[in-house]
Amino acid sequence: MMTDTKRFPYLRGLTMLGATLALAACGGSDSDDDSVALDSVVGQYSGVYQDADGQPNLATVTLIGNDNLTFVGLDEQDRRTEYSGTFDSGSGAVSFAGADCDTGGDHLTCDIDGVSVRLDVVNDATAPAVSDLAGDYQLRIDGALYPLTLASDGQFSLAANGCETAGTVSPALHGQVLAVAITGDDCGGSLARGYLEAEPLYTDDDALAVYLPASDLSGYWIR
Repeated sequence: MMTDTKRFPYLRGLTMLGATLALAACGGSDSDDDSVALDSVVGQYSGVYQDADGQPNLATVTLIGNDNLTFVGLDEQDRRTEYSGTFDSGSGAVSFAGADCDTGGDHLTCDIDGVSVRLDVVNDATAPAVSDLAGDYQLRIDGALYPLTLASDGQFSLAANGCETAGTVSPALHGQVLAVAITGDDCGGSLARGYLEAEPLYTDDDALAVYLPASDLSGYWIR
């Protein structure tokens, strides 16, 4: 005999619950998706650790977008290493040439050259306005100084070694950092992506620390 679920609506609920439990027992439905969205882990993470030789190091991972994932390491002699990374939405892991990081709430757990390091999210950083940084800068490439002009709208250009390079600077991570992107290089150079930070030497905003892995424009822009 067939029971009329319209007359007994609670039976319909029990029927749906039974179907849900059956799916769970079979491993769930085909629509189950355990992937991790990069949007849920974007941010800047940083931490201090001791390397395999017992020396202090600073590691910073900045996750802005799928095409802008940057690892920066700084050792006790202020030597820095930079890597661009890739994001695996299946596992939520971020991989760099020198580090592998697992996402986990407000921190990353990274394996850096065989050392397990926790990097905590940076919440108190605020980047200056792009217009405040506009002006003429110099940067050193292959031992020579070259002029670079940054406009108030974030566009910048550089002529070095017979090549014209152009790019943009724009706010990212809700104004926490300034993203940098190389948008054109007529000599076929890397269209790198990364970020920059203001690092005053003598006056406010007179120098920018630029992190652009695999680009000649990475380094310090000084005005």
